Amino acid sequence: MSKKLKILFTISVLLNLAFIGIVVGHGLKRYHDSPWQEFRQQLSPETQAVMRKTFEDKKDRIFSAIRTMREKKKNLVGIISAPEFNVQAFDAAVQDWQGFNQKMMQGKMETFKGILTQLPQGERQKLARRFVDVLTGQGHPRKDTHKKRDVDQVKTNTKE
Repeated sequence: MSKKLKILFTISVLLNLAFIGIVVGHGLKRYHDSPWQEFRQQLSPETQAVMRKTFEDKKDRIFSAIRTMREKKKNLVGIISAPEFNVQAFDAAVQDWQGFNQKMMQGKMETFKGILTQLPQGERQKLARRFVDVLTGQGHPRKDTHKKRDVDQVKTNTKE
């Protein structure tokens, strides 16, 4: 191999390693930015173990529900973005989505009930707000790592 080819090969390998490092670092940062990671540290090891076991036991059902949810969302998007809007198909898809959502909510409530029956009051108090947010659709907000534009600034810039 010539000297120039060796240099190009070395540079290529280094750039690939740097790219892989950036991708992995970004993934880890997103994982650690989850509010759950901070919240989990407030819980006792026993509570963490109960929750881990419960979610591990229901892992297959959770992933199956996520796959179903993605399919239903994809179907709904397809109906909405079709060249001709079909009202009957839309109504059927929305009704299907609402039924699925109700089933999901029932599953969440049963899971939370199972966890909460195993915990002392102090731990239930720590989990109360988080569980109620999930049940009311508030979910788990992530930390926003992007700078948000000030709404007032946007308004003044558009008037100029």
